[in-house]
Amino acid sequence: MRLARIGLAAWVACCLAAPAAPAEEALPKSAHNLLVDADLSGNLSAFSKNVRGKPIHVVYDLHRCRFTEWGPWNEYGVGLQETIGVVPEDRPAFWMAEWPEPVKINYIRLSGAYTNQPQPQTGWKIEVRRGGKWLAFARGKGGWYNGRQYRWGGLGTKPIEFDAFRVSLFSKDKRTPLKSIHFRGEDSVSWVVGYLPKIDAEICWTPGPVREGRPVTFTALTRAGKLTSWEWDFGAGPLVRGRKATHAFTIPGLQEVKCTISDGAETAFVMAHVKVHFPIEARIAPLTAPVIAGRPVDFAGDKSLGKVDRYAWDFGDGRAAAGAKVRHTFAKPGTYKVKLTVRDAMHIHDCLALVRVHTPQTVHVPAIHLDTDPSNGQDDQHCLGYALFSELDVLGVNSIHHGGGQESVNRQAIEEVLRLAKHSGLPLGRTPLVFSGSDRRLYAPPGKAWADTEPEVTPASQALLGSARGASPGNPVWWVSVGATTNLASALLQARAQGLDLKGRVRILWVGGSKTAITGQYNGDNDPWAAYVMTQSGIETWVLPDDVAAGLVVDKRTEAKRYPAHRLGRHLLSIQPDIPKGGEPKPLYDPCAVAAVISRCRGLRWVKKAEPVGVGPADPPPPDPKDPKAPKPQPFAWIPAKGPSTIRLVREIDVAAMKRDLFRTLNGKPVRFVGIAPKKPINK
Repeated sequence: MRLARIGLAAWVACCLAAPAAPAEEALPKSAHNLLVDADLSGNLSAFSKNVRGKPIHVVYDLHRCRFTEWGPWNEYGVGLQETIGVVPEDRPAFWMAEWPEPVKINYIRLSGAYTNQPQPQTGWKIEVRRGGKWLAFARGKGGWYNGRQYRWGGLGTKPIEFDAFRVSLFSKDKRTPLKSIHFRGEDSVSWVVGYLPKIDAEICWTPGPVREGRPVTFTALTRAGKLTSWEWDFGAGPLVRGRKATHAFTIPGLQEVKCTISDGAETAFVMAHVKVHFPIEARIAPLTAPVIAGRPVDFAGDKSLGKVDRYAWDFGDGRAAAGAKVRHTFAKPGTYKVKLTVRDAMHIHDCLALVRVHTPQTVHVPAIHLDTDPSNGQDDQHCLGYALFSELDVLGVNSIHHGGGQESVNRQAIEEVLRLAKHSGLPLGRTPLVFSGSDRRLYAPPGKAWADTEPEVTPASQALLGSARGASPGNPVWWVSVGATTNLASALLQARAQGLDLKGRVRILWVGGSKTAITGQYNGDNDPWAAYVMTQSGIETWVLPDDVAAGLVVDKRTEAKRYPAHRLGRHLLSIQPDIPKGGEPKPLYDPCAVAAVISRCRGLRWVKKAEPVGVGPADPPPPDPKDPKAPKPQPFAWIPAKGPSTIRLVREIDVAAMKRDLFRTLNGKPVRFVGIAPKKPINK
């Protein structure tokens, strides 16, 4: 029903008098972001040739629990740290949404600029268009746009109507230029210009994995209102009416289910996303002992799921076998990619194990699987070179995004470092397998229960699981991440879904987070939800935060001679940033990860102090409004452990010892592991 026509001045006054949204309001499942249906535009290209993102990249789809279109950093802005001069209010920079007909709105939520690009002096104006005229809905300077949020309306707010919505940015006066302006979307939060219906429902379905071809019963549980009709849309087949509906999916993957609900007066819809699994799934049983060259090892795939007709094994050494259980002997030491492929009459599915085949002298050598974004900085490439020339077993190297959209260039950088290492004396058999990882972050699920997160399944996440299956319980593999933890979190979620117990098979070491939280640091901010999932998994996890790893610094003006003269050494020296006069060298964070593993496994004391911690929620409760000095709670904050914890936050390291070993290793004198019995790690 359309609103009664009133004078424009009275209408604006009515809008501004409406209550602001509560600090944290649980939105109904039926909430709809009308920006998803709008024609979006902006004029930032008139101010910059280096525009970041597109207008659509800031829009969050409440029903699909993801951004309408994925883009790096979920932003639309001018170049990073770019100054665009004085921008007058009558010719502002803007972001705009338009609809062909007026829409009904009772909720607005926008996120301001990233905190690393502060905007305390930037003028802003929020406008709506009604009857062909633009009306100022709100305006100010700094405020919400300076790293905070703008919120208006809610379930108790009377809807308003308009056919366009615009947010403008401009200089506060004729002398102040704008710098690094941008519009930012926030995962699970914004931008939203939407309608919150009075009716609501939630879709539930038969417990257990949903498999292709098998019927599943869906139910719409009423959450608000007195519903009188339900209509189901499964994307294929006829619409189904009724509070319950049964459907069998014919295609595996993530499928959408939509239920349109009504109480006779109002109509809305709710959605669910269902992971449809193959009717068959390959499963390789984890190994129970080290694999020695020349000795037989048993592989089992009999726990594969479904009615499997054929089992085919590829051992990665040119040999193959068939059967649910097989025995194989590897002739030479090395790392092998063992693959099991299962089939039925219509489907095929495979599973991977990365198997390190030892000599008796290497049985106790620690293994690592490295996750890195080396095009992002010189520290990742130093870390990779350090790992390659150490005596650690590097089973695999994964590429990962650094914010979104950079995975392919990071893989290229990995391959370039490997090429240089081969020309720099890297021993035969030391070149690890390379796997492509995720190109985007994880999304927090509705309700923000970490175990409900949908993983980004990639060759990298599959390879991490493969390294866990191939690890022996007495010598777990270290998953070492020096970037966003999307690949690691995805592998942990996949293992959980498969019932693969990683405890005792995997340890995690991550360079990331700040001294107070997962966030507030580059790697953590690139995918904070993935880091949160990682810390909730129950796997032993060591965290080297930014302020600790920053102690590793190399000054190329005085330490250039420490680099080896081979190709990789010259390359690593060349990518060290030049230091301006009076400036300080850039920290070399990431090699601390390799050094920490070496220290832990050789019983050294380079990790001098670590404390058990937990992690606070993504949305901590707001501070006490009666206490004006109460600090704003930080999302994903490190909190003191109240009991046993699997998370160790490193507080102090021996930077000098780590740097010394970095250069000794690059020069061919690594800490020895081959032929040396392991030492018990030192816990402090």
